[in-house]
Amino acid sequence: MGCFPLYLNMFQSSNKSDYDKYGCLTNHNVLFNRHNSFLRSSLSKLQKKHSHTRIMYADLASNIYQIVQDPRRFGFETALMSCCGKAGAPQRFTICGMDGSSVCHDPGSHLLWDGMYLSDTANRRIAEGWLSGPYCHPPILQ
Repeated sequence: MGCFPLYLNMFQSSNKSDYDKYGCLTNHNVLFNRHNSFLRSSLSKLQKKHSHTRIMYADLASNIYQIVQDPRRFGFETALMSCCGKAGAPQRFTICGMDGSSVCHDPGSHLLWDGMYLSDTANRRIAEGWLSGPYCHPPILQ
């Protein structure tokens, strides 16, 4: 969540140590990872208690963060800049459709549609990772 333009804009800081080497808010990602760690632990306990039930952990954060680290490797032009927004705004963050907002030439080349929603291309990639792995434990189609 610390990589989304919405949060990058809301919690903007002049302190460079607030950001990781990819430009994401470190504290937000630490909190998100801690939450997910507790969630995985709880799901594991729940799975043991209800062994006849298939409980899956779908990991959105790791997939997005992997793309943020090397967007071109995954077919994206950019990771932290949204497609729809106001040019010149931090991380191009504004509400789509508002005065001054515009849409990029190729929405599929962006990880993010706007400041908080993933592009269709990103959603497709994440769905594939959940259906077949490696971002759902166990994969949905297993």
